[in-house]
Amino acid sequence: MSGAHDAPATPAVVAGSFRDREGRVYRLNGRILRGLSARALQNFQALRATGFYARACAAGTLISSTEVNAADSGLPAEVQEQWAGFIEHPALAFISYPYK
Repeated sequence: MSGAHDAPATPAVVAGSFRDREGRVYRLNGRILRGLSARALQNFQALRATGFYARACAAGTLISSTEVNAADSGLPAEVQEQWAGFIEHPALAFISYPYK
């Protein structure tokens, strides 16, 4: 039986990431992936190596991100080729309290 889930999903570029000259955010199958330029990847790796990053993530004041191998990202090759590396962020629930 075939259906919509048989084909891999197409990644959606998160509209709010257009101002980021060093990366782009993609949503794919419930995952949040950020493509990074070489400079941004180096900056992330330097931050991750600090005690500050580990402490802030453990304290919950910073959302941890994980470096992801491009081949394991699930993103199409043409997207993978645009970036030096990828990180994955946890998907967060969006909470909105609209005015009544």
